[in-house]
Amino acid sequence: MKKFFILFLCSILTACMPTYQKPYQVKDYTKEPAIELPADKIEMVSEIEPNQKLPHVEDLMPITPEKALLNWAYIRLRDNHQKPYLAKFIVKQASMTREEMPAEAIFKLENYKYTLTYEVELQLINQKGTLLKTTNVKGYVMRTQPIRSSIQDRDAMMVEMLDEMENAVNEKIVTEVQQKFVDFSI
Repeated sequence: MKKFFILFLCSILTACMPTYQKPYQVKDYTKEPAIELPADKIEMVSEIEPNQKLPHVEDLMPITPEKALLNWAYIRLRDNHQKPYLAKFIVKQASMTREEMPAEAIFKLENYKYTLTYEVELQLINQKGTLLKTTNVKGYVMRTQPIRSSIQDRDAMMVEMLDEMENAVNEKIVTEVQQKFVDFSI
């Protein structure tokens, strides 16, 4: 009986311990080739103005969507010096908003709806400042979570949303550069 009680007590204590959540880590794209752009220089520009008022909750995130997108561009984009052009990576929109959703039924929990919205543009500009090619990627990621969720659960959900955003941007930019920018790299 004593062994059963100890086993029961250990299982109760284990269930009460918080689960470990992996923090946000900058992705490693070493297994993928860099995205080469026919340019001498790459500029990274952000047009984001910080907004600390609700419903914006970027300050609660492990890393802001803007920084995540700029990190992605820094890691993935490379100039191949084939043409004297300028490549510009512009973060036009990167925000996380939170909206309170009332319970639909007595037995359902009240939830927060998180929406991660992003828009980036990649431009190729010649020496005279003429825009030669451009590609635009925009989208959103939405998740709901109970209001009473732990900070660790919220952060883990936000990291998943950031990963989904980065994957979408990566996939779209790779495709667009291969299709639209190829005639400038010859």
